[in-house]
Amino acid sequence: MKYSLRNVKESDYDKVILVVNEWWGGRNIADSLPRLFFIHFQNTSFVLIEFYL
Repeated sequence: MKYSLRNVKESDYDKVILVVNEWWGGRNIADSLPRLFFIHFQNTSFVLIEFYL
């Protein structure tokens, strides 16, 4: 597997929001994660992309 680390983008929100509840063991976290965070914290937030080769 190959990984890539980069700053978060607003467009990442749509992917993250689909799985965030699962990451938190089924707790409803999605309602507490506004898209605004993906805009205002771009310089200090990161995503790790996993590539399946």
